[in-house]
Amino acid sequence: MSSRSGTERPNDDLMRRTPSHSDMVWLTGGTFDMGSDGHYPEEAPVHRVHVDGFFIDPYPVTNRQFRRFVEATGYVTVAEIAPDPKDYPGALPHMLKPGSLVFTPPRHPVDLKDWSQWWRFEFGANWRRPNGRGRSNQGLDDHPVVQIAYKDAAAYAAWAGKDLPTEAEWEYAASGGLDGAEFAWGEELAPGGRHMRVVRGPTGPTIALGDDPPVNFCKPAVDPLFTSAIDIWQGGTLAVVLTGMGSDGMRGGKDIVAAGGSVIAQDEASSVVWGMPGAVANAGICAAILPLNQIAPKLVRLFSGDRS
Repeated sequence: MSSRSGTERPNDDLMRRTPSHSDMVWLTGGTFDMGSDGHYPEEAPVHRVHVDGFFIDPYPVTNRQFRRFVEATGYVTVAEIAPDPKDYPGALPHMLKPGSLVFTPPRHPVDLKDWSQWWRFEFGANWRRPNGRGRSNQGLDDHPVVQIAYKDAAAYAAWAGKDLPTEAEWEYAASGGLDGAEFAWGEELAPGGRHMRVVRGPTGPTIALGDDPPVNFCKPAVDPLFTSAIDIWQGGTLAVVLTGMGSDGMRGGKDIVAAGGSVIAQDEASSVVWGMPGAVANAGICAAILPLNQIAPKLVRLFSGDRS
């Protein structure tokens, strides 16, 4: 959510809250390179854009926050309403039921041009039950609310006395203050020769690079990243160790488990080199040791609240 001083908002029939900036972050306006010439075609060409200063929430809207909105207003989301047959001429009657798309990771290679290979329409899927009629989001109050349409997000923002950020405002905020950089922390996804750590930034956790001495004869090393994550997320830290040489990650993995977190390792059969994952596996600290193609589905289940 964002907010701009002096911005007028249209009247509607939703009960509104008095806007508060106490839980928001102020971003000073500026001019930056918006778009990209190296990714999706619709993002080109890169062009200079100016945005005025604005407030923005440091975190996504949570299930708890959205529930308060629904309880206060009686709002019903798009996914909870049966489709109007007039909007879908020729649709089979038994398909005109409330629902939404659910991400379903395939267990085998698929045609990446066919999105239906990893998305399926699920009856009953909505913000209360993101995966359909199975487990609800009970106990996941601090997780971001999902299965929300643009109309739903706009209604929540109006009730909260805020606005949805414009595309330019969102990209400006997400750039992390580095104009034209590939990533919020610089030009490389994993810069060589420097340790990567998670640190507390002005808007929440962010990445910092350091020139400290090698750890486990490695620079960059995994252990500094793992131990820094504990400072931010404590027992909520989850580490995944993939194929790699040496034993880097074992010490940090032990610290994560000692703090109440979890470690998942790639199994030997699917690893090119079972050094790093083998070290954490042999240390007996892994919550799971899985083939590479099962790790992503496992993470999706964990993040959805399924601990199986």
